[in-house]
Amino acid sequence: MHHHGEAATATVCVKLDVPLGGHGEAATVTDYVWLARPEAPPGLPPWRLVPLVLGIGLGGHAATQALNAAEPLLHEEGLSPMLFSVLTIGPHFASCLLPTLWGDCFVRSARLALVLAPALLFFGQLVLALGMLRHTHLKAPENGPLLYALMAVGFSAYSASRAGLAVVQYAALARLLRTSSLVGALCSVVVTTHAVGAIVQLGSPLLLLRGGLFALQLALLVPAAIGLVSDIA
Repeated sequence: MHHHGEAATATVCVKLDVPLGGHGEAATVTDYVWLARPEAPPGLPPWRLVPLVLGIGLGGHAATQALNAAEPLLHEEGLSPMLFSVLTIGPHFASCLLPTLWGDCFVRSARLALVLAPALLFFGQLVLALGMLRHTHLKAPENGPLLYALMAVGFSAYSASRAGLAVVQYAALARLLRTSSLVGALCSVVVTTHAVGAIVQLGSPLLLLRGGLFALQLALLVPAAIGLVSDIA
């Protein structure tokens, strides 16, 4: 067992019978493989930590749904269909390339990966909010390269974090729970994802109507902050 901040593990002995061919008889050799199975921290039931793990992914789910809801207003603001397709495909492209890197980071330091993914999302959403604020209060000719730089940095951070959030969320659940409980936890992830999508789809039109893109982006900081706090807790 490991202590002092490291993931506790229990050792499991598995018996393997490997057949050996020879002179028409099915001889076998017995070997033992020792596997390490992570356990929850002492004194904490694993299911008490599941809501915190679910909270990690709230910001990513909300941002994905909000992009679809903001499409009409983005086109009114001058965003071309080609650029909108880049905004839509970009996070999916990152999700295809980066999970291996995030998984390696989680294996090397689970604590670092769990902090970095939601922190990167919150940073990206904050930078996007600053860009929206600048766009709202300044005329287009005065925006210049700074606005485009803010939007590019914020969107890149969001895209990179989205892949990491999925990896660390599922990896954390796998560490906490046994196989029988893990199925229920994965079902709760699906339910949470659809619930967040429904809330965002209902609330986004009201925010866009009253405060425009800046109000929507400001609201997206809330689930991103919840994910960061859930991870730290």
